[in-house]
Amino acid sequence: MVRERLLKVGPEEAAREPKAAASVALLLTALARGKVGDERTWTHGETLLRAMGEGGVPPRTLASLVAALSKAKVAGAGLQTLLLRFASSRASRRTLSVGQIATILSSASSSSLLWTNPVEVEDLFRDLSPALLALSPSSFTIQHSALLASAFAKVKVFDAALFAHLSRAVRLPERSPREFSVEAVGVLLFAFSRVQVEDAQLLEFLADVITNLPPSDFSPQAISVMVSVYAGAHRRKERGLNSRQASKPSDGEKGKVPATGIMAHLADITRQVPPRAFEPRHVKAIVEAYHRAGLRAQGLFEVMSRAWEIRWGEPFASEADMVEFLTTLTENEGSDV
Repeated sequence: MVRERLLKVGPEEAAREPKAAASVALLLTALARGKVGDERTWTHGETLLRAMGEGGVPPRTLASLVAALSKAKVAGAGLQTLLLRFASSRASRRTLSVGQIATILSSASSSSLLWTNPVEVEDLFRDLSPALLALSPSSFTIQHSALLASAFAKVKVFDAALFAHLSRAVRLPERSPREFSVEAVGVLLFAFSRVQVEDAQLLEFLADVITNLPPSDFSPQAISVMVSVYAGAHRRKERGLNSRQASKPSDGEKGKVPATGIMAHLADITRQVPPRAFEPRHVKAIVEAYHRAGLRAQGLFEVMSRAWEIRWGEPFASEADMVEFLTTLTENEGSDV
């Protein structure tokens, strides 16, 4: 029924009648959310939107429609491309809010257009970046910052000025601890590391945030991401202090030092998670991260060995055996063993 109503609207009516234009956007959103459109529907929708022009799609509706179409996975590429161009045009005139931009970019980074028309998507990110930089850091919520950082990382658009802006937004002194969640912190850490942004201030700030989050909120996936990021930061710091320590990771327990600070805290959280909750990829990531950082965490080996035993019925004889085995697995093998 929704599809039939949309097909009855003609381009002239959509361009001339505000009610018809509003109806078109709502009908397209409903079709995308219901995943019931077909190529004819999306082509007709594109024709109607071209007739309406950017002004016929209000910012809030534009963001909702882009989000719905990205999840539908079946929408026409022409329709999605047109909406992204509407977004670029609106952003250039500063008529989109940070929330609307975050929704649009997050949706675009998950859209099929990223594979079929990557240049168009990358142009959108570059067009919207100045609009984000023009907004005050205080206008960004933690959720906005996490969504935006993740989206730019997925599309592999490295914008140093934007990531510095997002970092300032996250680190605002007036932030309430209640604004942060384990998921948001994990997304931020992963995104900044993925685009290889070295932001010591952000890492230190988020380390303090992590220590104040309830241990029960941490999933094995979140722990493995955080451990990997902070282990990498620890390695780079040590190399800066003494380049002679950078030749290769330590062999087994030899040369390792007790974990302190955030790495000790993450190890403590890991010990509180039921071993059966860890998948092989989590065990590999956590063990490898501490090993390559040259750190030893009390009780960590026992938990990881137990997690492996639950999955595969056989524990490791020693930490050295576990490290040797897991560090020789490839990334794919670590997820499939």
